[in-house]
Amino acid sequence: MIVYLFHRIIILFSLITPTLVWSQSLNLATGKNDQPIEITADNGIEWQRDNQLMIASGKAKATRGKASIEADTLRAFYKKDKNGASNLSRLDAIGRVIVTSPTQKLTGEMGIYDLTKGVLVMTGKKVSLISGKNTITAKQQLEYYEKKEMAVARKNARANHDGKLLRANTLVALFFKDKNGKSQLSRIQAFENVRVVTKTESIWADKGIYDVNSGIATLD
Repeated sequence: MIVYLFHRIIILFSLITPTLVWSQSLNLATGKNDQPIEITADNGIEWQRDNQLMIASGKAKATRGKASIEADTLRAFYKKDKNGASNLSRLDAIGRVIVTSPTQKLTGEMGIYDLTKGVLVMTGKKVSLISGKNTITAKQQLEYYEKKEMAVARKNARANHDGKLLRANTLVALFFKDKNGKSQLSRIQAFENVRVVTKTESIWADKGIYDVNSGIATLD
């Protein structure tokens, strides 16, 4: 095994999967072909060739276009394609994780980003997703499915919107692209121990759907 140490270095990686059309959402896995992921770190970057692993420490950051993931430490795993080229396939973010795009922000203690599938799993005592005026939090984990434009919050999940609080064991947030290509929250599906709370009301149900634009909650 050969290990190289660098200080405040920038590394560029291409991805192993085909890329889709550029959009103003979280798209580290599905950005443009001509926008590789750029990784920087304050304390240095360790390259483990035999393990196909790179470790970036100290305010580590991976950026693609206007989307980025920051953490105390980033572990970048790559695979070789049939031509022998190395392609970044997974990012593990450890410690004070912040994932941002022009319209969304996710926070947690640890994140695993499968770049081949476009799936980010955030874990921690409190994980959160901010999209516009909407905030979704959970006590266990939050999954973001980049290609499906969907997020799933698990365990004591809460969604806040204009003074309305939606609580459930599990919340599923669905997004859409507006006319400017920006990702916006469309509706939230709630499952198990559902509760809707406003300034004057508190309603319990087994499941429900909250339409963000209309402000109407349909409960069962």
